[in-house]
Amino acid sequence: ASIPVESKRNTGGYSVKVSPDESKVMVVIEQPYEKGGAERFKAKMFDSEMTELWTQEVSMPYTDDEFLLGSSRLDNDGSVLVLGTFFPEKKEQRDRNKARQEVFDQYLLVFPPNGTDVEQHKLSLPDKYLQDITITLPENGDILCGGFYGTKDSRGAIRGTFFMKLDRRTKQIIDSSTKEFTDDFITSFWTEKEEEKAKKKAEKKDQELGLYSMDLSEIVHRDDGGALFIGEQYYMYVTTSTFRDANGRTSTTYTYHYVYNDIIVVNIDPTGEIEWLSKIPKRQHSANDNGQYSSYALQVKGENIYFIFNDSGQNLFLKDGDKVQQFEIKGKDALVVLATVDAMGGVSREALFTPERRDVILKPKDCVQITDERMFIFAERKNEYRFGKVTFD
Repeated sequence: ASIPVESKRNTGGYSVKVSPDESKVMVVIEQPYEKGGAERFKAKMFDSEMTELWTQEVSMPYTDDEFLLGSSRLDNDGSVLVLGTFFPEKKEQRDRNKARQEVFDQYLLVFPPNGTDVEQHKLSLPDKYLQDITITLPENGDILCGGFYGTKDSRGAIRGTFFMKLDRRTKQIIDSSTKEFTDDFITSFWTEKEEEKAKKKAEKKDQELGLYSMDLSEIVHRDDGGALFIGEQYYMYVTTSTFRDANGRTSTTYTYHYVYNDIIVVNIDPTGEIEWLSKIPKRQHSANDNGQYSSYALQVKGENIYFIFNDSGQNLFLKDGDKVQQFEIKGKDALVVLATVDAMGGVSREALFTPERRDVILKPKDCVQITDERMFIFAERKNEYRFGKVTFD
């Protein structure tokens, strides 16, 4: 497959989806952004032997400017499920914001196998503003859906987590539950100064405390029919610096900052109720590297969940109220940490290994669970590359 590209900054991209029963493989070809044009992509469908079944151009019923394409999934029957955020016209957004209403809407779009008609299903909960949302498709049974929500008093901040079950055939909500974050949970592992500053800011703006920029990155199926949500605080920002040379000419440089902070684990029981929440504090900030040494690697074995990530050694014996130190790639105290979450939501952390100062650095996002007991890990630095395995007893 190929994508016609006119600009290096607007290239489109590719992704591969596999159906839960592994009977189908779909290659998604995302087209470059086109101002005022419809959001669109091309899909190539294959069977398990990689024989092509069909190729289809798909146009969304929205333009690029009003619709933010989210994650997609491939179902066993070949239908494609796409999450997306719809933004109304700016005037309506301003009116909604003044009225403390949700300024955007969340949709699940369903494209039937090799068909052209799209089904649109709005996902919503009473008095909850769904801010981040993810779905997962078990091999059989209902669609599992979840994420984070805000309220009219949180003004864009995340105040809790939600869980939904959607009928596999109709895509209608058949069950849902929510759990609000307490102020103590939100401010856990904040220093007294950080907590006081956040409370003053919320009070000044007449809003509740909340979390920001949480990304629900994983939904893990439990053997008993329940699920685990894994969320992480992630955001990026750009800073500029302008210089003037001896001839009076100016030039501007752009620095891209990538921030990956706390991990949140949400445990859902088989009835759809949210049992407990856990937070794993961390601070990872890098620039102009796409955050390649940040985030975490995930391993699930039995009743335990394991997270592996780069951290500062000063955080190894962290207590609530201590300042969470930032991981520095060139820091003397750099450490690869293993954090374990047990069946009751308890969190413990230990040192996995200490990288030498001039050695390769772990890339957590490129580490993969390959069996119940084993994880493949990958590290690099400049032109050096290392592979390894971690075995969980």
